[in-house]
Amino acid sequence: MYRPSSMPATDDVPRAPAVEAAITEAAYQTLYALYPKQRELFTQTRNNFI
Repeated sequence: MYRPSSMPATDDVPRAPAVEAAITEAAYQTLYALYPKQRELFTQTRNNFI
C-alpha cells in the first residue's frame, strides 16, 4: 500500500541530475530486458555514467 510518509524526501535534490539519472536508469532497465546478451555492457556503461 502506498504511504507518502515512507517515501524519501527529494526536495533537496537538484532537478537536472535527478532527471538525468532517472532517464539513464529507465533506458538501462529497458535495454537490459530487451537485449540479455549485452547486459554486461549496459551495466558497465550505466555504472560509469552515474
